[in-house]
Amino acid sequence: MRVLPGVGGDGRFDYPLVIRAHSAVPLTRDGDTHDMQAVETRNVSTEPQVEEKDEPIGITFQPDIYDVACAHLPADRGARVLDLGAGQGYVCKLLRDRGYDDVHACDLREEEFKIRDVPFRVADLNDTLPYEDDSFDCVITLEVAEHVEHHDNYFRELLRVTRPGGRIILSTPNVQDLGSRLHFLTCGLTGAATRVFDPAKPAWYQHVNLLSLQQMLFYIEHNGGTIERIATNRFRNSALVLLPLYPLLWLAALLISFRKRNNERGPVTWRYHRLAMSLPALLGRITFLIARA
Repeated sequence: MRVLPGVGGDGRFDYPLVIRAHSAVPLTRDGDTHDMQAVETRNVSTEPQVEEKDEPIGITFQPDIYDVACAHLPADRGARVLDLGAGQGYVCKLLRDRGYDDVHACDLREEEFKIRDVPFRVADLNDTLPYEDDSFDCVITLEVAEHVEHHDNYFRELLRVTRPGGRIILSTPNVQDLGSRLHFLTCGLTGAATRVFDPAKPAWYQHVNLLSLQQMLFYIEHNGGTIERIATNRFRNSALVLLPLYPLLWLAALLISFRKRNNERGPVTWRYHRLAMSLPALLGRITFLIARA
């Protein structure tokens, strides 16, 4: 198994197979009626059963993102963790399975959430989150940012509900890997949104609000946070083919950095280029942002 920086296992799903027992059914063959058991797997209890929700699944085309996210969780299993944009609750289930007991969930539709013992709050992620300041040691928000309309508010709320020194784990499609840049050069569409947006569908259903590293760096630092590192789930083949351009890209970055206007913002310019010229940024399919509040 090839492991990229920050990547865990294969991230595959296990789907449960449910077999139900049927009652005796009269079957007719050649004019005769016989009582037969259609399916007999085990004795079926007649005691009242407590109805349980179905197992949650991760709604993503990149199932290995969950291993990357879990690799950056706090070591303290007592940490208070928020899954922002929880969906059905797949990340919450992973957290509970890994021994994190103080897990919370937040999203727009409570009826889709399938984990009974995890506190859930309904919220539009474009608005104020229903939590007090400094409520969580860690906030996880996977494949959510590109669906949010108001990024300034979204990042401000992320930093507000995370305690000072707490961790933010964010993932979003990478719009500036080398393959995506080539795609944009040739047809004006990034590799993270290769189809023209459908006007008949709402914006939140599509990747209308994709984020670059420059934008994420601004929103995190503007609201008092710090980016510790970026990671990815895998390298794209289309980006690997273009890797020989790496020295040329660094030269271009240096020339841009020494421009007068950029030189006036020297520290943040260099912080950006260190992120943008890293292999996860240039080659990765999904961008993981690991930040401190």
